Amino acid sequence: MRSSGPEDAPPLVLLPGIGSPGLTFSQNVAELATRFRVHAVDIHDHGRSVEREDGPVKDMADFVHW
Repeated sequence: MRSSGPEDAPPLVLLPGIGSPGLTFSQNVAELATRFRVHAVDIHDHGRSVEREDGPVKDMADFVHW
């Protein structure tokens, strides 16, 4: 997950589609971070996210747990 903006600003979570990294939002984060604490999440192992310790994500239930 990448975070930008003032730590005391209201949070805004950006969720890319499966298979896309949080960098998908790179062109929008600078403007959004002037008003929000922006958190761009990486889904599964794309971008900088780390694989779960209990094994790979195989289905929707695993994504929810992760």
